Amino acid sequence: MGQLKTDAKSNEITAIPELLDLLELKDDLVTLDAMGCQTKIAKKVIKKEANYIFSVKGNQGSLHQAIKEAFYADSHNERAAAYSYLEQQHGRTEYRKYEVLQAGPFHLTEKWSKLTTIGKAIYYRIENGKELMDTRYYISSAQLSAEELANHVRSHWAVENQLHWILDVSFTEDNCPINRGHAAENFSKFRHVELNLLTRENTLKASVRRKQRRAEINTE
Repeated sequence: MGQLKTDAKSNEITAIPELLDLLELKDDLVTLDAMGCQTKIAKKVIKKEANYIFSVKGNQGSLHQAIKEAFYADSHNERAAAYSYLEQQHGRTEYRKYEVLQAGPFHLTEKWSKLTTIGKAIYYRIENGKELMDTRYYISSAQLSAEELANHVRSHWAVENQLHWILDVSFTEDNCPINRGHAAENFSKFRHVELNLLTRENTLKASVRRKQRRAEINTE
């Protein structure tokens, strides 16, 4: 596990390489969202003898467009390997389909260190009677099947859903106005400790928020 605070006048793009330097990553696979999709970061991961999967969005306009065109062109000859499944939970039904293509003939390959696989994910869901569809794109230096891409992408977002989301919803972390000195960082650590304690508390089968309320009214 590693953690690095970004400088006040900086962002994740400069902090990620510094964090990578702190970690032993040989033979591992590094997943990053679109903010971390940078050629220098890709080179850093490869230099650490690891592989990467980056989410690709509009901040990499040429790359994003080229991947979209590659999958559009492939739709006529069906070279892409695909994996799909249907999931029902939390009152909604979601269909997910993942496709991968080899990046061999891909004309931007030379810019991205050892780029091997490009991926596409389609999310179609019905929520509260509304139909919603989203398409996302990925690049990877690893040789991946469509199912492997699906597993790695889901593992990446599990961090967001199981930690960051609950810190925001149950602890209203994003709305916390505390910012003097090291106070914001200190309170963040307190929240992590509290979340760990509440998660490990198993005498009551309830949500984190309900466990918080139970603790708040307990004088002991």
